Amino acid sequence: SGGAAAPREAASSSAGGPTPTLEGMVESIVSQLLSKDVLKGPMLEMRGSYETFLGAKGESLPAEELQRFRTQQECVIAICDMYERDAPMTEIMDKLHQMQDCGAPPQEVIDKLSSG
Repeated sequence: SGGAAAPREAASSSAGGPTPTLEGMVESIVSQLLSKDVLKGPMLEMRGSYETFLGAKGESLPAEELQRFRTQQECVIAICDMYERDAPMTEIMDKLHQMQDCGAPPQEVIDKLSSG
């Protein structure tokens, strides 16, 4: 990410009060999207879908793919637990990034979520 994104910020904030920045607005939107009200239900569904998928197909998957899907499943379980204990949003985001780093979830899990 480059450094030329916010040249106006310093000039506009001198007018009295703090002005909302693009970064602040994006952070607010992301927080709303990741909120317990929005994301907890789908995460709980995914937790069950991973369990079903890995129970049915786990042994037939290549070892590397199986490990990747198990890591994703662990992330989903952890995120569900974080919502239960009202963990800070930054902690939830870190776990979502970790899950995203493992690539796309199994198609069966995605299909269940979208039909759910």
